[in-house]
Amino acid sequence: MAEQSKKKKTQIAILGWGSLIWDVRPEFDNYHDEWLPDGPVLPLEFSRISESRKGALTLVIDPQNGAPCTSAYALSTRSNPDDAIADLRCREGTIMRRIGFYFRDGSRPCEPPVPEHAPS
Repeated sequence: MAEQSKKKKTQIAILGWGSLIWDVRPEFDNYHDEWLPDGPVLPLEFSRISESRKGALTLVIDPQNGAPCTSAYALSTRSNPDDAIADLRCREGTIMRRIGFYFRDGSRPCEPPVPEHAPS
């Protein structure tokens, strides 16, 4: 009997909170499944002033001042992680170095690097 090998499909999860969840943008939303409410707990706080939202405070990861909050997540429809990262960069209207990512298999270093005091 011939052995069949199946390549496991890469799963890419996008973590979200705040306007990423409720502000509908088809050019981004068409590339991910529905938002699910049981993502990882992250230290979130209204610690950034948004230029695009007329000076509104925005919810960001803030290891020093953030309160533990359960994030949402959606699975990307992309198969290439770089495409999913670029989708999020475009959605957020920012530059690549401001988009964080983590590869569970360790194939790339975490960006930004995980702070020393972060729980594992």
